[in-house]
Amino acid sequence: MFTRRDSSIRSLPDLSNCRVAVLSGSIQETLFASMVKGFDLGVELVPAPDYDSAAKAVRDGQAEAMICNRYAGPHLKKKYDLGDTAIIFNPTILNFAAPNPELRPLLDVMDRYLETWKADRGSVYYTILKKHAGEAPAPFVPHWLRIAAVSLAGALLIAAMVALLLRREVARRTVELRNRTRELEEALQSLHEAQAMALQQERLHVLGQMASGVAHDFNNVLMPIIGFAELLLDQPKDRNDPERLQEYLRLIAKAGQDGQLIVARLRGFYQTRGEIPAWTQLHPDQIMQQVKDLTQPRWHNMAQNDNITIKVQTDIQETPPILANATEVREALVNLVFNAVDAMPQGGTLTLAVTSDPDTVHLTVKDQGIGMPEDVQVRCFNAFFTTKGPSGTGMGLPMVKQICDKYAGCIRMTSRPGSGTSFTISFPAIRTPGPSPVSAGQPEGGIRPLRILIVDDEPSAVDVLATILSAEGHLADGADGPFQAMLKIREHHYDLVLTDQVMPGLAGTQLRRRIMKQAPGLPVMILTDVRQDEWKRQYPSEPDCPFLEKPLRRQAFSRILREMGIVQKPITI
Repeated sequence: MFTRRDSSIRSLPDLSNCRVAVLSGSIQETLFASMVKGFDLGVELVPAPDYDSAAKAVRDGQAEAMICNRYAGPHLKKKYDLGDTAIIFNPTILNFAAPNPELRPLLDVMDRYLETWKADRGSVYYTILKKHAGEAPAPFVPHWLRIAAVSLAGALLIAAMVALLLRREVARRTVELRNRTRELEEALQSLHEAQAMALQQERLHVLGQMASGVAHDFNNVLMPIIGFAELLLDQPKDRNDPERLQEYLRLIAKAGQDGQLIVARLRGFYQTRGEIPAWTQLHPDQIMQQVKDLTQPRWHNMAQNDNITIKVQTDIQETPPILANATEVREALVNLVFNAVDAMPQGGTLTLAVTSDPDTVHLTVKDQGIGMPEDVQVRCFNAFFTTKGPSGTGMGLPMVKQICDKYAGCIRMTSRPGSGTSFTISFPAIRTPGPSPVSAGQPEGGIRPLRILIVDDEPSAVDVLATILSAEGHLADGADGPFQAMLKIREHHYDLVLTDQVMPGLAGTQLRRRIMKQAPGLPVMILTDVRQDEWKRQYPSEPDCPFLEKPLRRQAFSRILREMGIVQKPITI
């Protein structure tokens, strides 16, 4: 029984002469009417079509109280701001009945379903109660679900703690990594500085070796200058003889000119890098002749002082020019010559040769010295490796190789213990203009003009290759490393990528794989020091990769272009 909050109804006798709202046609209406008649309370029943209407009647003063079941009561009390009483009206049990005994199985089915629905808090039974009564029993939470929820909460808590610990660990490791990176950068900078100092020391060492021989030659130059000058000072009669005076002065002038040549050769060897362009067009035969003149005092004096015989043979042919720095090429050859002289303590033959084929110029320094065992041959180009003890810097051959790489060249060595050593440095030849059936500015052999991207970490090598390919009629563009190359490929169209194999950060073969993913169909050719018979052994995962041996040879370049099928493609320039 529910009333308004300000009602004084607290017990059954308080209902006397009151209006009570009941659900029309319900069992409550029938039973309540019978009860008030028996107690002679004089209660007026107000039938309502549903519980909401009965509650509204109480709220609006149309009835003083209402009868409601236990399911709808609390909901309606809250909804219409009603008050409850202590009156619990006639608890009842509702049963289904059937007049025909044959319908008993139907009643059993109803009982079974009701029993099942009441056991399931999410069943249609409670759904209907909630719909019509406004309240359903507290939802039933299975035990396993509670365990799962607690477990999940625990797992989330543990995960949060682990994440916090990992975040702290990552932050700590990040700081350590930054510190380690800074230390490595400082160590790398120190290594570069040490290497630069070692190269400088090697140059000074070579210059010192040359100076000892140059001093001998310079003394020979000073002898006629001082001798004839003293004669003229001490012998007045010679000064009065015009013919003799003119002869003495001519010999003094000739000696001075010889001294000037010695100084010029010495200065040319050690000319600073800022005094000449990074690369110019050079004539290798002239360079080799200059190297012979520069090094002659060293091997000539060594032969005299040690009472040995060092014979010098030359095969210096006139060749096409190359693109390089004259000072650095001389420096590389002088280093090789001095190494050859050091390798012949008992004397022997020193051979200096300059030869060429249509695409390449070869400069060779060969000795008949003690040779090198295999373990030394493997390591001789490594920085700071030396077999000369404290007197060696270990930077001579690495410097030579660095110079070759810088100008798109290569260095090859053959050596056998007891039989001597031969070093050959090769550079791409620059073809001079001349009569040719091929028109100027067009590639040879029917090769169409190509837009080529050259990738090398040595800017000078890019310049050399670009000049050669431009002379062949191609459009050459340069990138100073793999990462700049990827950016240029993304922004521009190219018909071919020509990349060096050995580069910091990313090798040429690795760059090729990235290009194949980013720009499928763009051909990539590798420029390498590795010979054809060694490629598959050193790079077994790249057996079909198009590659070209250094230095660049036009005929080989054209052949590989045909093998790659580039000739048949339409012109895109």
